[in-house]
Amino acid sequence: MAYLNNGLSDSQAAPVVFEYHRETPFEQYDLNFVFTVKEHESESVRLVPFIPSIHANIYFRSISAQDQLFRYLPYGPFHDLASFLTWLEIRIRSDKASVLYAVVDKTCREQRLFVEDPRGAHPPGALAGVIGLIDTDATNLSSEVGHICMFPAFQRTHVTTQAAGLLLQWALESPRVGGLGLRRVAWKAHLSNSASVRAATRLGFKMEGTVRWQRVLSETKDGLVVDNAKLAALLPGKGRGRHTYLLGICWDDWEDAGRTLVNKLMARKV
Repeated sequence: MAYLNNGLSDSQAAPVVFEYHRETPFEQYDLNFVFTVKEHESESVRLVPFIPSIHANIYFRSISAQDQLFRYLPYGPFHDLASFLTWLEIRIRSDKASVLYAVVDKTCREQRLFVEDPRGAHPPGALAGVIGLIDTDATNLSSEVGHICMFPAFQRTHVTTQAAGLLLQWALESPRVGGLGLRRVAWKAHLSNSASVRAATRLGFKMEGTVRWQRVLSETKDGLVVDNAKLAALLPGKGRGRHTYLLGICWDDWEDAGRTLVNKLMARKV
């Protein structure tokens, strides 16, 4: 007896590569996130929802010939704009648990990276990279900081700390003061990505353990190779994978010392 299972065909269907929403006006672009999306701002950084018609061209120019940016990410690099916009449409916009933000550095005067505010509410700033929330669960009040990718000129600066701090403030503060009131925010890092772990712990995340074989990776990615011939034969083309560090910060951590730590980091002069 065969059971009806339309999910199987959907999961196996290859995505149609297309320049999704490249010209869709920002006011018509549906972010499709489980919570109301808003902008976030500190003295030096502004987070605005990533809109393809505003940000995609500058983003793609900035990542071109920068394959190392995707060394520890499970996707990319993107070698044409259509591939990136297809990933954005399928992995972010079509998933209500995910939202991607453009990170705007208000202190940078590099005009080739400038992005204009379509409403004219803010002066232009430099696109420094992207960051987002993923695996957001409105029922269980949890999320994860993910898709962190800062361009080379903005790495080892204030940008990542400010951007991640803004997301933590939004996620963990009470709805009474404009937050989401989540109970948990996770951070995952490739086992070899010590810089990501340092960034997380600096923001108050606590190491919770290692999730073994958490992801299947393409053969072009840094990862673990299945050295057992029998196992490798069972998974043709899918032998490479990765272990992942799992870190977390919870609402009690936030109330105890996390808020004070993040606010102190955010208050540092650039």
